[in-house]
Amino acid sequence: MIHSIGVNKQYKSQLIFFYWSKIVGHDIAMQSKPAELEYGILFLTVKNSVWSHHLSMMKIDIIAKINHFIGEALVKDLRFRNYEFDSTAKTIEKNNEGPNLGKFLRHVTLEKQEIEQVNRQCESIQDENLRAQLVRLYQKNLKLHKLEKQYEWHPCEKCQVLCPKEQLYCNICERESRHEVEAKIRKILSDVPWARYADIYKYISCSQDMVNKERVKMMQKLVTQVDPEDTASMDAKTLTMLYRCIPPDQLNEDIIKKTLYKFRHDLPFRKTLKKINKNSPKQTKAKEFRRTNHVSASRK
Repeated sequence: MIHSIGVNKQYKSQLIFFYWSKIVGHDIAMQSKPAELEYGILFLTVKNSVWSHHLSMMKIDIIAKINHFIGEALVKDLRFRNYEFDSTAKTIEKNNEGPNLGKFLRHVTLEKQEIEQVNRQCESIQDENLRAQLVRLYQKNLKLHKLEKQYEWHPCEKCQVLCPKEQLYCNICERESRHEVEAKIRKILSDVPWARYADIYKYISCSQDMVNKERVKMMQKLVTQVDPEDTASMDAKTLTMLYRCIPPDQLNEDIIKKTLYKFRHDLPFRKTLKKINKNSPKQTKAKEFRRTNHVSASRK
């Protein structure tokens, strides 16, 4: 029944949230809870960074338990969000945004053959209460499709799910298309780090905001790898080309140094600079002076 109305995957994903305590055990469930499942990545909210680290070490085991319980490889990875949560809170905020679909659906009628089709789909269910609920769910789904067609909704060009007439794709396919474009942008920036938006737009239909976001993501990743004292490294040069949008033939040591100086407040730079300052001639002389005075005082 669930498979026939196209909500099989959504139903299975909700089982993770409903049976979380049964899947991972009471102790882990008291310290964590699933937040959302997106593209095979399950985001978990945990109480603190200690539990985040602890559960990350158990990641493979937790994923195996979830997929075994669901009966399908639905979860491929886990991500953790480290902030406090109330494990007993189960309140759901009412969403007042958007039209009241129930009001519209009450005015949609089903044909006799459609009602008979619904009854045939559900006739094998023995439990009367469950059968009645599924009949109502199936009828509501058919009414929703009729309502969408009434408002000129059309099949998505990728998956054929009905979507508003002003959209080419449904929301899921739209997101997938955006991810594909972002991947293409990253590929171009990896090959040509100095490429500007106008250069990229010649090959990919995208917005300037998308290009800027992908450029920033790549720079953030490089900053964690660059040694601020090594201006000749490929990472330092790539970071400079991404930041200043200049080709390699215009690079020089002075430009690279100025670019690295811009990122001096990042964590890896602070650690490196602290180490450099610690071993500076001035610091070395101060250490030697304190050591000498300490030895002299001890002898006295």
